[in-house]
Amino acid sequence: AAGLINYFKGSKLVLINKTSTPMDEKADLVICDSIGKVFED
Repeated sequence: AAGLINYFKGSKLVLINKTSTPMDEKADLVICDSIGKVFED
C-alpha cells in the first residue's frame, strides 16, 4: 500500500502507521499508531 502514495493527487496527505516510514516526509500529517486505535469509537 505504501506505493499508492506516489499516485496521490489530493491537497493534504495523512499517513497512519505504527512506525515511521521513508514516505513520512511527503505527508502533511503523520500519525504513528495502529489504525485500529486511531479510528476506534
